[in-house]
Amino acid sequence: MTAGGSTCTPVLVGGQVFGSVLVLHSERPGAVERRLMGESVTQAAPVLANLRNLARAEERALTDAVTGLPNRRAVAEQLESLVARGRRTGEPVALIMADIDHFKRVNYTYGHDKGDDVLGSIAIVLRSTLRESDFVGRFGGEEFLLLLPDTDHLGALAAAAKLHNMIGKSHMPGLDEPVTCSFGVAAFPQHAPDSETLLRRRRPGPLPCQGERAQSRGVGGGDRAHAQLTARALGRRSTPRGNRTPATSVKGWRANRYTMGAGR
Repeated sequence: MTAGGSTCTPVLVGGQVFGSVLVLHSERPGAVERRLMGESVTQAAPVLANLRNLARAEERALTDAVTGLPNRRAVAEQLESLVARGRRTGEPVALIMADIDHFKRVNYTYGHDKGDDVLGSIAIVLRSTLRESDFVGRFGGEEFLLLLPDTDHLGALAAAAKLHNMIGKSHMPGLDEPVTCSFGVAAFPQHAPDSETLLRRRRPGPLPCQGERAQSRGVGGGDRAHAQLTARALGRRSTPRGNRTPATSVKGWRANRYTMGAGR
């Protein structure tokens, strides 16, 4: 304690220090003032500890234990918030579903611990590749949900192509084969008027043919799929289907009509 300065009082709960209270004053406090400060901190300590524990419990309830990413509940809450903001501001919101190909085979061949390592590695790639403003969460199992504010369908498609490329370049220690992902893309308000409908639309639809499925979804066989997606995203192919613009099935890299120029 210094004269005309400040007084720092530790916050103790169960004999453990979990914080401190700093009081600034212009004059050196007397014995009565110091006693009152100590009593106030002592009375407030249990309340502060409970608030901290509640905050930690809430954080754990919204965090996936394997990847450290937000879990399904947190993703749903964030999506609802972004769609509500987009409805007010008119800004689009894009959603990308990333699904690890043949993940059950990884668990069966290498064990669940190695499967958890793959989930963690994919989570790092997704988070490090996207913008700071984007949101990445584990939706469940081998699925990750990515939310891209102020991004339209075309921007999400370009982001999915970039993610596919980065995942393909990643090395998974202990695996004898590369890991690939398939993607489903949808956007608000282009494909859905609300968050619940947008979640339903994010799943990829049927593929044009089984041959394309085999080549695009086979482990290590995503190069052609990535080339198809990139070519269509750059507008080298334009195949509109009627007057509707359905949610893109990037699982199998099926796209309907894209021209680069909006979004990312």
